[in-house]
Amino acid sequence: MNYLVLGNWKSNGDQKALTAFLAEFSPVNRALIDGYRTGIAVPYHLIQAGDFGSAWVGAQNVSAFPPGAYTGEITGGMLSELGTQFGLVGHSERRHLMGETVEQTRAKLENLQQSGIYPILCVGETLDERNQGRLHEVLLAQLAALDIFTKDSSFAVAYEPVWAIGTGVAATPADVADAHRFLRETLAERGFGHVPLMYGGSVKPANAAELAAIDDVHGFLVGGASLKAGSFGEIDRAFLEAKNL
Repeated sequence: MNYLVLGNWKSNGDQKALTAFLAEFSPVNRALIDGYRTGIAVPYHLIQAGDFGSAWVGAQNVSAFPPGAYTGEITGGMLSELGTQFGLVGHSERRHLMGETVEQTRAKLENLQQSGIYPILCVGETLDERNQGRLHEVLLAQLAALDIFTKDSSFAVAYEPVWAIGTGVAATPADVADAHRFLRETLAERGFGHVPLMYGGSVKPANAAELAAIDDVHGFLVGGASLKAGSFGEIDRAFLEAKNL
């Protein structure tokens, strides 16, 4: 089982911010630990903008199309040429703001895999869906995008309840444990028992240790707290200590 603590800068950051981040993050970036990775998904223009050392650099999206007449799209091959090591697909902001469908998510996962980039599928429910008792139904529908993978495929799944992203309201450890338990059982039934399960949703230094202590949490996808090297480093350390890595 791999462990991953990754940040997602979303549409934030410039060259100056990245340079300052990497200068501060380098001392706290652990030497490579077997089965563990840390890294940042930055805006496209910053993928080649700094020395990330042993940390991974990732993309926040990829085209659902092959190379061709698709103005403005960035393909998996283009990302690979930039040195991208992982890619996020299906983030709730893509689903709800840009209308991304499961079919598009599936195509994006396949494009990343074919380009040699580690895919991370983001799944999660809205507050209304949760209150309606549809958590499992929603997660199952989103997990349908994984049918392009085989049992020996390498990828991760990140559970991010929509109501806990950017709101400052984190899901309780019981909420996270319940969702991750369901995801683990579902993935295992499909032959994906080896796949890391990450949690994202207002992860901060104050709650990182408690969330990392959950058995089925194999990593974090950190939003706003990843913009500052100090807070991201605290989360990184809290996770490693909780997992005795």
